[in-house]
Amino acid sequence: MKTMIVSDFITMKNAMVQLASINLVCAVFIGAVSQSALVATGALAIMVPFMYVFSISAYDEMNGWERFRLTLPIDRRQVVLGRYAGIALLTVACGIAALALLAVFEFVAGMLPAGTLPEELLIGPAEALMPVSAVALIAAIVLAVAAFTLPLIMKFGMTKGTRIVPIVMVLLVAGGIYLCGDAGVFDAAEQVLLPMLGGVLADPALASMLLGGGLLVVSLALFAASAALSIRLYEGRQF
Repeated sequence: MKTMIVSDFITMKNAMVQLASINLVCAVFIGAVSQSALVATGALAIMVPFMYVFSISAYDEMNGWERFRLTLPIDRRQVVLGRYAGIALLTVACGIAALALLAVFEFVAGMLPAGTLPEELLIGPAEALMPVSAVALIAAIVLAVAAFTLPLIMKFGMTKGTRIVPIVMVLLVAGGIYLCGDAGVFDAAEQVLLPMLGGVLADPALASMLLGGGLLVVSLALFAASAALSIRLYEGRQF
């Protein structure tokens, strides 16, 4: 598995430098337009791992690399687990990097004279947990997208798999709309949970942490189940 992770990162080395540079420029632009350091932090955390999921899969089909890789001393299970582990590690690394850059920005901004920057760009002590919860939410989104797309890519390849992905996404959105409807499970959950968590949900910072952490746990469970499914699909795939 380690061999697969290192191989993927070496393959994507040059592309990741370009993605990171573009990501930084986009995050600065988004932060300036939205006047929100929190939004910019989310943009920093999501773009590279999100693009990595599809870019590294596209490299598999270049010059027959996916077939040649199976002739090396690495089995199909290691290929799948290495791919999933690489995406998870990159997601964590980008989240930490986004928080670190935000901390540097807030430190420098705090040393500037008052009024130099809009107050919306400054995160006060009461909002200190908001960036962490935002990054957790971004990580949950990336892992959820990877969990639904990777089994299709592992089974059909990048080219065919991406033709099916939009259909799956539409069905997921339709299902989400149904769940959020009047008769959906969220209404029932709201009736049960809100009385129990009323004090916690009254605090925006704690509520955001609860939301981000909860969704991240769900996404991790989906990610693990997706990895198990992808192993079975990839082991039975004919090239």
